[in-house]
Amino acid sequence: MKKITYALGLLGILTFAGNVRAQEACIPGDIIVMMKPGASADALVHDLRTVNGEPTQLRVVREVSAPMRAWLLHYENADLPQQVVRRAVDMHPAVQFAQDNHIVTDRAIPNDPGYGAQWQHQNIDSEAAWDITTGGVTATGDTIVVCIVEQADLPHPDLIGNAWHNYHEIPGNGNDDDGNGYVDDFLGWNPAGNNDVAYGGSHGTEVAGMIGAKGNNGSQVAGANWNVKLMVVTRAGVAEDAVVSSYTYPLVMRRAYNASNGALGAFVVATNASWGIDNADHTQYPIWCAMYDTLGTAGILNCGATANNSVDIDVNDDMPTGCESDFMISVTATDVDDQRTFSGWGLTTIDVGAPGAAVFTTQIGGGTGLASGTSFASPLTAGVIGLLYSAPCANLMDLVHSDPMAGALYVRQALFNGVEQVGNLPGNTVTGGRINSNNSLLWIMNACGACPIPYNLGASMVVIGAADLHWSSPSASVFNVRYRVVGSPAWNTTTGINATELAITGIAACTPYEFQVQAACDIDTSGYSSSLMFTSEGCCTVPLTITVMATDSAHATVAWSNVLAANTYDLQYRVQGTGNWTSVVALTGGSTELSGLAGCTTYEVQMRTSCDGSTTTDWGASTVFNTPGCGQCAEGTFCPSVSANASTEWIQRVQLNTIDNESGTNGGYAAFTEQGTSLVIGQAYDITLTQGYANFNFTEYFTVWLDLNGNGLFESPGELIFDPGSASGTPVLGTLVVPVGTTPVSTRMRVVMKFQDPAADGCETNYGYGETEDYCVTLEPFQGIEELVDHAALCFPVPADHEVFITIPALITSSTVEILATDVTGKIVARGPMSGGKAELHTSSFPSGLYFFRVLRDGTGIARGRFEVAH
Repeated sequence: MKKITYALGLLGILTFAGNVRAQEACIPGDIIVMMKPGASADALVHDLRTVNGEPTQLRVVREVSAPMRAWLLHYENADLPQQVVRRAVDMHPAVQFAQDNHIVTDRAIPNDPGYGAQWQHQNIDSEAAWDITTGGVTATGDTIVVCIVEQADLPHPDLIGNAWHNYHEIPGNGNDDDGNGYVDDFLGWNPAGNNDVAYGGSHGTEVAGMIGAKGNNGSQVAGANWNVKLMVVTRAGVAEDAVVSSYTYPLVMRRAYNASNGALGAFVVATNASWGIDNADHTQYPIWCAMYDTLGTAGILNCGATANNSVDIDVNDDMPTGCESDFMISVTATDVDDQRTFSGWGLTTIDVGAPGAAVFTTQIGGGTGLASGTSFASPLTAGVIGLLYSAPCANLMDLVHSDPMAGALYVRQALFNGVEQVGNLPGNTVTGGRINSNNSLLWIMNACGACPIPYNLGASMVVIGAADLHWSSPSASVFNVRYRVVGSPAWNTTTGINATELAITGIAACTPYEFQVQAACDIDTSGYSSSLMFTSEGCCTVPLTITVMATDSAHATVAWSNVLAANTYDLQYRVQGTGNWTSVVALTGGSTELSGLAGCTTYEVQMRTSCDGSTTTDWGASTVFNTPGCGQCAEGTFCPSVSANASTEWIQRVQLNTIDNESGTNGGYAAFTEQGTSLVIGQAYDITLTQGYANFNFTEYFTVWLDLNGNGLFESPGELIFDPGSASGTPVLGTLVVPVGTTPVSTRMRVVMKFQDPAADGCETNYGYGETEDYCVTLEPFQGIEELVDHAALCFPVPADHEVFITIPALITSSTVEILATDVTGKIVARGPMSGGKAELHTSSFPSGLYFFRVLRDGTGIARGRFEVAH
């Protein structure tokens, strides 16, 4: 049975009932008056030097509006309550009206064009919550991360801005740079592949949009958070080992964050599981359920989507929403009328309801659309949890940092106490309600104290010897700041600051400092905030950021951040993995252009800094970039083809010539463009297509398409190159032939597996069940038998390591011809002359694998072959 745990400690307990109307915030000590015609504000101030026998220290700040005869006054005596002074001013015979100086906030309605279709935000009062916070960071500056436990297409244009990256890891270098036990985990983690290939998946893309589609960016839709970091960890299956492996990554990252005070890891506050096992007996999954308790000890709450069946989970059970952990928040789905419809319920198992029926969110392929299911109610709840952590309440974060588990339980309590008792949820769920992000935020803010500690401390430096300190506060307008060299016993203190920033000068160069801020409220002062540590400018370091943009296949622009202590910069670049660097030295400014680059090639760039004529840093980490020119398959734009459901059947294996790719479900679509093969036009090839099933073997219809004209469409009938003629529940075997007369080209091949019926064309999308996969192929010109014999090629050694020698005896006396070598995707990896029937290709930088070559005379192919590289 689920328990509601009350987190005590620093914040105390606040009872929440019904809808709360927020008090209008005002600037303490400020009073706006409208004077009667001919009356003097200065005379008013003179008359009210004392109120109730207490000196007011009342003064005129400025004239607000001459036509309105409006003036701004301010009094300093914090012992006099605001309402007492305001009433005395209002009763003065020279005053027509008097009021507090209220704080005006922008109405937080995002400018995303699809927002009007997102009824879910109206139901959970997102707009009112966004008036308080739109997410992103905590009151103490922690970057909030929500983990999606499935593939998600974060390169989606409305998600990429919120994609989480592990910047403590250098991508692609084969090392575990941050020591977390995972190698090259820059984009997230894929436990099955033991790599960070985690992007893709139509279902996960819809889930991600509910949590954190970028808000107020003028594009598409908005998530529960406008700003939040989305961590993607794929899930290989629903067996306990796969589930526990997936959850281990966010656990390791949050533990590292806690242990290092934020220097390593990630501040993961919630995970989302929009998947599970219907009718599963949770008592038979003790390790899986215990995982949520373990995650909770690190401070992570976990949301789970319950069954999309209208059944009592108390009776029928479910995984993971049947788990009894306090750190598993089980969610059912509601519609626009706040009614639970198609989804499960449970008085002791299902915690809350959330919008999930016909919600509008992001979809794979770059667009948006409707989605239904508990799969989307759960991530909306996870997103609200992320938003709650961004409440401008430093007291909350003091609890979270000192006791992550208690902090997580406190946020859970805020989520539960904020629900609205609506529809058919009362009596059918633990809390009896549907989530409301504004109510939960108000619960946290009302418990935050009368004089909250300032938060969001930051320091910026644009010159050596000075720093601009800044912070945020939900209500205070006067602050005290203290700062010192780290380890020094003495603080430098500045009091009475009437702004949320302070410029300090005379600080030592390249020295670690810390500063703290205290709020001075009307009748009280807050405690000092936690310290922000910063190192003053003047250090000789490599540039903090380096960006490279290829402008065409031969040129790239390198830009870097300024190092104030720098005299000049040196730069070196090379083809990734090779041994020879090209150097550019004594650079000034912030950018330079590289030229003479090879197309379709991966390069790496490093920089170092020279300071004061004698100090030079070591070379910094590599920044990797790719030049264009890889061809249509890798760089082209293709029509989407994604199934609506790949949970019960999917493409398990594709075998064609040198392609032999086996995978599980990929959420309806996967692009395996790193794999490919070469097909000779007119030649017959065996093809085997194998289905994958979760339970029952349905009949599936395979079709294979080629984009022959390069327009990104797979059109019937001319680009349909394989059709078995019927659906089958067993592997499909056949023969594929690229028709004679087809133009040789490097292009994309699409395999579509659709339940029962053939795809209308290769661009059919959102079809009911099945999956689509894409590959790269190179179409080679047809070679007659005699021509192949006349131009037989000899390659040695077999396999090659550092170089391969290619000899064509028939061309020994021939003039110079050109040889092109490509990898299996059709990408050109080497190009050069073949003289006297001989050529030498240097293969030391080639990845191990199969390669193809063609020999051209005046642009016409006269010979071809293949070779293998193995290091």
